[in-house]
Amino acid sequence: MSERLRRHPRTPSAAPVKISWQDSNGADRWARGKCVDVSEGGLRIELQDDIPVRTRVTLSAESLHISSAVVKSVTRQGPKHLIGLELTRRATVANPGASGTTVVN
Repeated sequence: MSERLRRHPRTPSAAPVKISWQDSNGADRWARGKCVDVSEGGLRIELQDDIPVRTRVTLSAESLHISSAVVKSVTRQGPKHLIGLELTRRATVANPGASGTTVVN
C-alpha cells in the first residue's frame, strides 16, 4: 500500500516482541520476533511462524505497551513472515528519544 494512502504514519522500530494466539485446533501458541514498524492503528512484526489472517493475538514488548491485535496481512520474506497487525485495544508506545509516551488508539 502506498504511504500516501495510509491513515497513520509508520515509525520504524526494532523492539523484540512476544506474541501468543490459538491455532485452528484451539491449541495455545506463542512466538518471539521483532517489531518492524508501528503506527497509531497497528504494527508490522517479523516472525518465523505463519499466523493466519483474522487471527486474534496478544502481544507484549518492552517499549510497546500493546495488549491485543488482529492479523490483517501475512507476507513471506525468505524464511520469515512479515505480519501486519491492526490494534484492537488502546496502546501506548514508549518513545525513548523523547520525554514521555505516545498514546495510540
